[in-house]
Amino acid sequence: MIANILFRNKKFEESLRYLELMHSLMNENKQKYLNHFLPKHDLLVSLNYNYSKNQEKGMLLLESYINKKNVAIITQLDIYLSLIVYYFQNENFEKAQKLISKFYHTDQWYINKAGIIWTIKKSLIEILLQIDLGNINLVDSRLKSFKRNYFKYLKEINQDKVINYLKLVETYYKHPETATTESFYKKVENSFNWIDREKEDIFMKSFFAWLKAKMTKQKVYLVTLDLINS
Repeated sequence: MIANILFRNKKFEESLRYLELMHSLMNENKQKYLNHFLPKHDLLVSLNYNYSKNQEKGMLLLESYINKKNVAIITQLDIYLSLIVYYFQNENFEKAQKLISKFYHTDQWYINKAGIIWTIKKSLIEILLQIDLGNINLVDSRLKSFKRNYFKYLKEINQDKVINYLKLVETYYKHPETATTESFYKKVENSFNWIDREKEDIFMKSFFAWLKAKMTKQKVYLVTLDLINS
């Protein structure tokens, strides 16, 4: 929990120090707790790697869990989704698509297993991925589904930022040529009420990095690192 809080506050080195301590403690008592906690431990280690310019190490760590048995379902879902994000940030869309195809259940199933916030993140990532893959029909259906299933809930919990973000994504999707224009830039600036950089959610910044990369014609991963570490 401490390592996770430090990670969410972008204190990656401190988070990794606690995770190193955790690992040493898991090896005590004849490794009684090792198998139970190791997947969650490795997921958090990989997230710290990914957002501190060591994406390849983060990828390799999580790839060892693909199709691995005896991993708690929620942890497995988190591992897969994180790895999809890494592939996506690295513009390895084929690998991302191959892994996301493992999410073959209904959204309601994922809500029951991992919660609605996790399911919303999954749906957003899938929309962005299908845009970059050029799957027009899938993008249209995913956008309509997202609006129908989640806009009401997002308004209820005062997450207009996500709604505004998706509207901008849809604008880019339908009119990609406008992404580098001054009018689109102003529209983006006026659509978000950003809080202090230190407090802004690291995952929200990851989503915004995709949009900014389209505006600046840069690599998504480099923009992500810039937004989080600058």
